[in-house]
Amino acid sequence: MLAFRWLFGLALTCLGVAGCAERAAQVPSGTDGSPAVEELVLEGMDADQQAFLWDVEHHGNVLSRMGFAALTTALREGDSKALAALIAPDFAGGLLREPTEVARRDRVLHVVRHSESGQPAQVVDGAQFLARLLEYRAQVARSVEGCKMALMKLRPTDGQNLDAPWQGTGQLRIWGRDGNSQASQGK
Repeated sequence: MLAFRWLFGLALTCLGVAGCAERAAQVPSGTDGSPAVEELVLEGMDADQQAFLWDVEHHGNVLSRMGFAALTTALREGDSKALAALIAPDFAGGLLREPTEVARRDRVLHVVRHSESGQPAQVVDGAQFLARLLEYRAQVARSVEGCKMALMKLRPTDGQNLDAPWQGTGQLRIWGRDGNSQASQGK
């Protein structure tokens, strides 16, 4: 049986390599041996759309690596001054209004997840936004073991103008121990 799995895996690998070699032979190349520009354009997208998508993805990667890393470090440490330094003076954010809550609370575990309920977001300033983040952190104040922010959506507010303000959504996850030594997590 083990020999059959090994042979099957080898056969699939050979088919994959053969398929790639076949495809590579069909791709037109430029005069210097590099792939032709036409190859780089995704099907269904013109070059401008593709460049815009790459720019948005790049901004999202920078925000995740640098901005969210600083945010989650400050939040994990409960450093309100560092949190305040991360947001612009004219920051405007949105908080879930009447969120749908899914929770599990027992002797061992306390997990809470809030999600959109269809209500419009509650518009808040920077101080209100940070106060809510610190409220979430307080649920595991005894021992914050981890904090993670995931980017969900990101785009410029003015169409494809990369110099305009941007808006996005994220998912915050904080986990640790509450005051009763229970494992606790909030999303």
